[in-house]
Amino acid sequence: MNSSNKKLSTLFLGAYLIIIGFIFLFMIGWIYSMVLFPDEFGYWSYSAMILGWDWSKITGLGNYYAPGYTLFLLPALILGGSSSVASYRIAVFFNFVLLGVSAVLIYRILYRLFIGKNSDQKPEGMVTDEGINNAKLALIAVVGASYPAFMFFAEMTLAEVVILFCFILSVRLFQRYADENGINKILFGCGFVLVLLYSYTVHKRNVALVIAGIVCLVWDYVLYLKRGKSGIAENSVADASKGATNSGNAKVIKGSKGKKVTEKNTGKAQASSKNIGSKTVVAGLSRNQIIGIVVIGIVVIFSIVIAVSGIMQKALVVGASNINTFSGQLERIMGLLNPDGIKDLFVGFFGKIFYLTAVSYGLVWWGLFGALKRAVADLRQKYADGTGLTFLYIVFSAVLGIIISAVFNNIYFRVDSVIYGRYTENYLALLMPLGIVFVLDKAMDINRFLLGQAGCILVLLITCYTSASHVVKAGLQEMSGFFIMGFSYWIHNEYGTSDWDMGAYIWQCFVFGLIVTVIVSVIIILCKKVKLKEWLLVIVIVMQIGLSIHGCVHYVVQFNAFDHMDAEITEMIYAIKETDPEDTREVVYYNSGAIQFIDLIQFSLRDIPVHIQGKDETFNKGDIVILDNTDNRIYDEVFSENFTQHIETAHFVMFYN
Repeated sequence: MNSSNKKLSTLFLGAYLIIIGFIFLFMIGWIYSMVLFPDEFGYWSYSAMILGWDWSKITGLGNYYAPGYTLFLLPALILGGSSSVASYRIAVFFNFVLLGVSAVLIYRILYRLFIGKNSDQKPEGMVTDEGINNAKLALIAVVGASYPAFMFFAEMTLAEVVILFCFILSVRLFQRYADENGINKILFGCGFVLVLLYSYTVHKRNVALVIAGIVCLVWDYVLYLKRGKSGIAENSVADASKGATNSGNAKVIKGSKGKKVTEKNTGKAQASSKNIGSKTVVAGLSRNQIIGIVVIGIVVIFSIVIAVSGIMQKALVVGASNINTFSGQLERIMGLLNPDGIKDLFVGFFGKIFYLTAVSYGLVWWGLFGALKRAVADLRQKYADGTGLTFLYIVFSAVLGIIISAVFNNIYFRVDSVIYGRYTENYLALLMPLGIVFVLDKAMDINRFLLGQAGCILVLLITCYTSASHVVKAGLQEMSGFFIMGFSYWIHNEYGTSDWDMGAYIWQCFVFGLIVTVIVSVIIILCKKVKLKEWLLVIVIVMQIGLSIHGCVHYVVQFNAFDHMDAEITEMIYAIKETDPEDTREVVYYNSGAIQFIDLIQFSLRDIPVHIQGKDETFNKGDIVILDNTDNRIYDEVFSENFTQHIETAHFVMFYN
């Protein structure tokens, strides 16, 4: 390894970590609480349940959310003490830590795939040259980690950063599993399984990772049986023996001392090869037995996870408006088995492809098909270093993730549901860097790259047309920019307005995708031709960080300004309770069916439960009553006549006597 390149790679990664640290410190002063309802509250509710706080009434208004994110939110809730603002900011800090760790893991994955062990033995179609070095891989890794949506979601308590981290960590653990033997293989295999199952408890869409993991483990087992020996492990030792012999021969020229070293190294390799050839890996277990244990462990623990999730769901979300069950998903799948369902499925596929192509500058497809090509080439040549299986896992995970997003976001009630990007953006963290590595490789000539990018622009045009046509024909008007962050930079109203031309908006997304694709394509061409070329990738990183900051200011800061105003309600309730510790008045929310901003109040009140009543139900003048400040009829005709005091904030009016 070139020491200067190693130092540069450390410098680049360190610089990125410092940058996101400064962004965290810069933004955290404007962050107070939730901005996306009821999603964020749903994740926090499990932590409240564990602490014995009764949030069930408010939780029942929303949907079901998986409990896995509790692993990070519970410590934040405890460490925050009596301050909901402190708890929320601690959770955001955890997100930024995971984002930084993910960047380092992406680099380690790329290093192992392209520079690591046995890197001198690459299949046809992949040529390493001085351009693919540690420094460039570090910059490429930062390109993936700095994708704008990641930092955007890091500043709120959606589970997206945890999902990103789980995907990256699962790839790294599987990579080590494929490379190792003996006890290390068991340990990395078990770690891989645990991460897959934990990711499923964070969000059920991560069943894509579970399925991909099982497929690749079984594939590894099939390869083992097909070879009739210890598979990849044995080949690795054989290659190590060959490498040691060659190294020793080079030293023989310098004297007899080198010859002794050669004999010693060769002897070790032969001994290791003999040991593995017996098919005994560790503790009397063969390779197929180890893989069998890992696969059975996945099935057993996966069943336990499903059962525990069901129990927690019943305990927490009684009366929830949208319970996420397997039977409900099966019903949705069955709804696709008709002409209209098939049409909707294709609309969904085209919409997701449109989004991914535009926001990744076309690199997602270079990464996906390049990884598939490498997987096939490596496995055909019986590669010894596990890269083929690693590429296979990445491809299966991404493809299944895109399919799941298309299938389970096929109810198009908003514009963003057609081009929904949130469920698939985590795969870009690896597919974009892989795409850059493949197109920068010496085997990729510029004409071929330009032809491929032209194909990506054609795909962008076709999928934009189908998406825009469906939006106009279906009369879709509303949307949420949170779920299509890559297309939200010029949205002025987060939920859209009735006078918007949504078809024109989709074409604006096409123009944006076309512009950034051309910019990044030019940068990549210059990287292939200009000296000190790796520095040009800094332009892409700066562009992405700038877009992420724009999104954070546009959404997170703006919405938190309202959260800060709503905090006056909580402060007043605490003041009332502290003035009279014997006060038994209940906090009651009159549900008008509006957006669940009441989540803010319950989150801030911590262990004080908020009760729910319908607008037509009789209210108690002795209670503290909260209603949405948009409901002027109730405000004017009823509550103002029965309460002597009231406070009005950004989202609420609170009445009390």
